[in-house]
Amino acid sequence: MSCQTLRLIMTQEAKTLTAISHPLAGQKMIGAEMVVQILADQDVDVIFGFSGGAAVSVYVAAQDPRISSVAACACPADFFLLTEADKAETYVDHFREMGAIRDDDFPPSTQGWLEGFRKVSPIDYVSQIAPRPLLIVHSKDDDTVSISHAHRLHEKADEPKKLVELDGADHKLRHDDRVVDTVIEWFKGLQ
Repeated sequence: MSCQTLRLIMTQEAKTLTAISHPLAGQKMIGAEMVVQILADQDVDVIFGFSGGAAVSVYVAAQDPRISSVAACACPADFFLLTEADKAETYVDHFREMGAIRDDDFPPSTQGWLEGFRKVSPIDYVSQIAPRPLLIVHSKDDDTVSISHAHRLHEKADEPKKLVELDGADHKLRHDDRVVDTVIEWFKGLQ
């Protein structure tokens, strides 16, 4: 089934995966669970992401053994600072200012938003990826997510795992050709 045949509908507390004759039509799923299903439907078995997308990649891989390998770039180990209820509105405002949140009606529930971050904290799932390979790429100069997050994830992950620390990069690793080259070469080396 192609991604084009899937229709994703947002509800306040969950998302629903619907498609004509899809086996999971009508089932409530969180966003990361939808990612697992869509990837499985597309026969994708490698996954990678940057920052929050890397966190979801770790969560997805831990949940689904069909994922054969994971590359996580600039990945937070947890969202502890984000999930402090008394600071949530401050972070929502910050994300709006930086353009990460563009929808005035998002999040529909700050508490639900916080629960989502709590649920996908990579430090809780990274050890479940092995024996599948894990690549962690992080900048030593990241001032958004400290390099200590990468060290914590690497320490908790089981083999096979690899940590690549970059000099002279910031948090936006997706804009760094060295990262793209590193991830591609790592994936090629697994074949």
